Amino acid sequence: MMRETYRPFSKYVSITGTGAVEVTLHDSSGVALECNYIAVEPVSGNASGTMFMVVPDISTAKAYADMPTAATITLNDTSGIVGSLASANIGVVILSLASPDFTSKVKISHNTAGTIVYAVRYGVVQVANNLKDSRSSRGN
Repeated sequence: MMRETYRPFSKYVSITGTGAVEVTLHDSSGVALECNYIAVEPVSGNASGTMFMVVPDISTAKAYADMPTAATITLNDTSGIVGSLASANIGVVILSLASPDFTSKVKISHNTAGTIVYAVRYGVVQVANNLKDSRSSRGN
């Protein structure tokens, strides 16, 4: 049986207005961490009828700096946007990136002029070492 693990890091990010906010994914010492797992969830604010978008800084045909925000997305566009959209009322965006698409920053935006606070959880998912796990005490 394979088991995946990661050391979770978390941040709160407050966004007001429709512009994108860049979030650097730091470890506990303040160093930018190259992550393959990012989860973003709205935790407070008036989000009724609102969507939010999370865009990772990974190499694609369209540059990271040129990616649209949630407020500027074109309906039925002919090309996809790297990242993910969700309802800011009940949604969660989870990015589980494959190698070589590790990222140390994401842009978060929403399509409301109001303020929403987001919880951002991130880290590096790895396959656990079953041999090392078997040496750990399981308790009595």
